[in-house]
Amino acid sequence: MYEATINAPDGVVASVEYRANAPAIFVDYPADNSVVRDRVISVGGRASDFDRGNSGVSSVVVNGSISKGGVSSDVQTAFWSNTVAMKLGTNTMQVVATDASAINPGKATNSVVVTYQPEFIDLPSQVFDELALASLDLAADDKSLSDRVLSHSLKSGPSGLSVTASDRLTWMPTESQGPSTNLVEVAVTDGFVGTTKRVMIHVREVNTPPSLKAVPDSTLAAGVEWSVLVEGTDRDLPVQQLAYTLKASPAGMVINQGNGTIRWTPSRAQGPGNYPVTVSVADSVGAVVEQSFRVSVSGPAQRPTLAISAANPNGTISLQIRAEQGLIVDLEHSGDLNTWLLAQQITGQTMDQPVQLVLPTDPNTQAVFWRLRLR
Repeated sequence: MYEATINAPDGVVASVEYRANAPAIFVDYPADNSVVRDRVISVGGRASDFDRGNSGVSSVVVNGSISKGGVSSDVQTAFWSNTVAMKLGTNTMQVVATDASAINPGKATNSVVVTYQPEFIDLPSQVFDELALASLDLAADDKSLSDRVLSHSLKSGPSGLSVTASDRLTWMPTESQGPSTNLVEVAVTDGFVGTTKRVMIHVREVNTPPSLKAVPDSTLAAGVEWSVLVEGTDRDLPVQQLAYTLKASPAGMVINQGNGTIRWTPSRAQGPGNYPVTVSVADSVGAVVEQSFRVSVSGPAQRPTLAISAANPNGTISLQIRAEQGLIVDLEHSGDLNTWLLAQQITGQTMDQPVQLVLPTDPNTQAVFWRLRLR
C-alpha cells in the first residue's frame, strides 16, 4: 500500500492511498526432473494472490492450455490441474497464473522428463562350470531413446558374481559352489527409471583329477624291508575315494590300494640294481594321474658259502654258512627225498656271523636225508 499527498488549486491538501497490483505467487509446484513414463501426464499445484478485494487468481495456463478445475476469481488461492501432452525426452513446462486484473501475471517453469522404462532384451537360464570363468552380456531396450545411457548393476547373487562397467555379468564358481542352482537379480536404468530381471544360473559339477605328492628316489639295502607312503589328494567336494596302483615296479613290490603304502624287501639277487617305479592314483569317476621315481638296491649280489666245519664224536656234523644280512636259512630233512620237513630256520645273519648248524649222522634216525634252503 502506498500513500501520497495531492495539492489542490484552492490550497487544500488531500491525502490518498492506492495499491499496486501484486503478481500471483505459486505456493506448490512440481519439482524439477519429475519422472513420468507416459507421454500424457497430469500436473497440478496451487497459486495465491495476496492483493485485497476481487483480485484472486483468475486463470492458470500450463503450456498454453488453460487448467481444469479449482480456479476462482473470488478466492485468493487457486488449486489447479491440467493434462499435458509431452514428448519423449526433456520438456520445459511453464505455468502462468493471472489475477483478476490480468496485470503482472505470475509465472513458473519446470523441466519434466518423459521416458519409457527400459526392458531387458533376453536373459535365459545359464549353465556355468565350476572353477571356470564364465560371462553373460547384459542388454536392454530403451525404446529408441538414443540420448539415454543405460547402465546395469547387480541386485543380488552368489558370492563372487559381479557386473562389470561394460555391462557384463562375470563369475568363476568355486568348488564349493558346484553343483548348485542360483537365482540372480540384475537391474538396468537410464538414469531416471529402471527395472530388474531375474536369471537362473546352474553351476555344473566338473571332476578335478587327483594329484600326487612327489616321492623322492631312494637307496635300499638288499634283504631289508622298505616302505613309503604315496600321498594322493582329491580337490572335489565331496571328496572321492582314491585307488592306488603300481603300474611299473620290481618283483616283490606291493602297494596298498586303499592308502597308497608301498612295501618291498629286495632279495639279495636284486642287488645291486636300479629299478624304476610308476604309481597311479584314480578317483571314483575314473580320472587317473601317474608319477614315477627310482629305487636303488645297494650291496653285491654274493652267494652264500657252505662248508663242513667239523665231524663231531657224538655222530653229528657241524655246518658253517656265511651269508649277508637278510638271508633266510631253512634246514629241512626227508626220509624219501619227496617230503621235506623244516627242522630249523635262522635269519638275519651276516658275512661276519656264520650260521652254525648241527646235523645228526645216526643211520637209525628217521631223517636220512638233509638239505639247506637259502633265500
